[in-house]
Amino acid sequence: MTARAVCLTILLALVSPNLGTASGVAVLISREIPPYVTMVEGLEQGLGAQPVDRYFLDKQGLPYSLGVGGGKFDAEQYDALVAVGPAALRYLDANTSQTPLLFGMVLNPLKILTGSAAMSCGVTLNLPVAEQLSALLDHFPDMARLGVLFDPANNQAWYDDAVQVAESLEVELAPLQVQREAGRLKILGKFADVDA
Repeated sequence: MTARAVCLTILLALVSPNLGTASGVAVLISREIPPYVTMVEGLEQGLGAQPVDRYFLDKQGLPYSLGVGGGKFDAEQYDALVAVGPAALRYLDANTSQTPLLFGMVLNPLKILTGSAAMSCGVTLNLPVAEQLSALLDHFPDMARLGVLFDPANNQAWYDDAVQVAESLEVELAPLQVQREAGRLKILGKFADVDA
């Protein structure tokens, strides 16, 4: 059974009518970007007739909605909460206690989760480096030099591990470091020097 199927099964069990006055699922989305929205649409489809309310985080990191109960977020009115992305998980981890919490599309969730929420179920973006590189080589067998976008402040250890794995697969990794400067992203490295 896939992680997605396990989480949907748990979520469906959590939102059974036996849980009292709460009803439905609240989904808090870190940012309105296509991968997150696609994930939420798949979740809504998987839950069928079960009510799902979408919330987003504003610039101050507070949840809002375009149509749910005047836009106010109250975790206790739901049977289950789903965090999509790291900012949403960080908010729900810090601001909920009793409502079951699930997450999706979060890199390093164990670095975010604390206390009882640390037992939350979810779909992490942490994939073993060897699996990622092997999948890329399956699609691009002639690839010799792979450009890797990463933020050294958050992912340097991952990159260092990836270099060793890549060497064993006879692939060279080219660092394309992402840095924030005055609210803008800057990429250090040359895209022209990589095969993929």
